[in-house]
Amino acid sequence: MDWLSLILILLGFVYVFTHIKFNKKCKTSVLFQEHVFQYINGTLVTIIGVTLAIFAANYYSDKNDRNKTIILLEAAQKDLSEFKGQLVIKHSARQADVLQTDSSYYRIAYPFALQDILKNDVVIANINLQTFTRLNSFANDLKRIFDILLKNSDVNRESLYIDVLKINSSVISQYIDIEIDYLKGKTRQEQIDVKHSQILRERRDNLNKLPEQVWTF
Repeated sequence: MDWLSLILILLGFVYVFTHIKFNKKCKTSVLFQEHVFQYINGTLVTIIGVTLAIFAANYYSDKNDRNKTIILLEAAQKDLSEFKGQLVIKHSARQADVLQTDSSYYRIAYPFALQDILKNDVVIANINLQTFTRLNSFANDLKRIFDILLKNSDVNRESLYIDVLKINSSVISQYIDIEIDYLKGKTRQEQIDVKHSQILRERRDNLNKLPEQVWTF
């Protein structure tokens, strides 16, 4: 039930209640109308006041939740940035033949903050549905490929896995930037769709530049 319907119902109740209460006491219809007007006027003021108070409370609550979502997404962005930096360092070290070929080589810390944040109730309630769905999908894919990298014993394929992780990390990072702008009111829904499509095209082009076996894992 919306507020307009509730107000109309309350006004009807006030009218009936006033009619019953004052009809016997008021000797003229003019006096009765004055009482009705006073009660309706007082009731309207109360209803409007309560409605505005609820609206203000909901507004500031929603704004606070949006700000919390932005903070959490920025934390995920920072974690992801560090992850991408570690990928670059490891890739460069491998190319320079600095890393050992056994399991003692440089380890990469996975950005678990993103997956944890996507389970947060505040984030789920405030994030754009399309962005949420794609972030979840790419986060799961990122973890899957990362696990493959950890189990990998083929030095030649290691660079391939790292390249895919870098590409997907970049996609996730761009999605987060777009969502933060959306929550700040800098991006409209229709712009999100266009930007997402562009990101996916760029990802496909980057993957196509990699060896064909990228599609086999």
